[in-house]
Amino acid sequence: MTFLLRSSDGGEYDKLRNIRFSRSIDELVSILDVEMILAAGSNIDLTGTVQLYHDNKLIFTGQCFADNQIQADETQMQFQFRSKSFNLARCMHLGAKTFNKSNLSVIVDALLKPFGVKVSSIVRNPKVEKFAIDSTETVFDALDKLIKDNGLLMIDTPSGDIAIIDRNVTGSSFRLQLEKNIQSFEYGREMQEVFSEIHVISETEKTFQRAIAKDPNAIGYSPLVIKSAKKATLAELQAIANFEVAVRSARASSMKLAIPAASWVFDGQVVDINRQVNLNYPDRPDFNGIYMIKSVNLGFSENEGHTVELTLAEPNEFLAKPEVAKKPKTKKTGKASKAGTLKIINP
Repeated sequence: MTFLLRSSDGGEYDKLRNIRFSRSIDELVSILDVEMILAAGSNIDLTGTVQLYHDNKLIFTGQCFADNQIQADETQMQFQFRSKSFNLARCMHLGAKTFNKSNLSVIVDALLKPFGVKVSSIVRNPKVEKFAIDSTETVFDALDKLIKDNGLLMIDTPSGDIAIIDRNVTGSSFRLQLEKNIQSFEYGREMQEVFSEIHVISETEKTFQRAIAKDPNAIGYSPLVIKSAKKATLAELQAIANFEVAVRSARASSMKLAIPAASWVFDGQVVDINRQVNLNYPDRPDFNGIYMIKSVNLGFSENEGHTVELTLAEPNEFLAKPEVAKKPKTKKTGKASKAGTLKIINP
């Protein structure tokens, strides 16, 4: 495995002593920390855009947000880079704005354009009836809500731009098997947000509806009530209850594993986030199954060599929104009301 750092002024640097790179579905911003050694008295300027290549494949594009220089017998340079979407997570859109009956891509482009970030690909481009940008929330928060409300996900890409995607629930899987391409395995569970019953209610002066979904994996009797602020159909309430149980149960588990550096490239492509993994773990057959890659952490150091760590997640962790079960088409009699903002009520 070889790494090459390229700067916007044409400079190329391959004498990299330490590298730490991470990309995650949870975090839009990819992170790259680099340490390099130069001749004594040397200095380089990496304030522009930089790109990191792994075996001639682009894996990161971003900018330097911190650097440190140590001068001795040689010059030690330390840089902290963040992908181009970094400012989306810390800056607000200037001024409130409302979009009516606009395609999703139109709204996203309007939010991204001031920051020099583009949409590299979009799997679907639905029409959004109405979307208001609140100038008190970050651009990332506005984008995240908009895209998830339309059943999609948003991830960072090696080019530094954004891809709007579906969960990768289909397609070929990267196979991981203990004693073949798994070096170490770590599993953890946190049941704090898992409840035995999720009750979703809709209440007005004249009507009261309740939908219930149960999780057999919860610890003891532990009900949670979620209230819809607006009137909703029973089917919509049930979809919310099912969604909450599925996502909370999936998020309770965490799975990390290290794989050989040579296994990071599969079918000619690096094993990246949102890729399916087919896990085969003979010692714990209850772990076997299909997972999604939630995060990738790539490292290189003179002492440890190359390391690749994957964090896996059950596919349900990244369900974007509740989906009402589809019914056979019938003659329309009117529009169903939509579920509103949710409130969590302490059980």
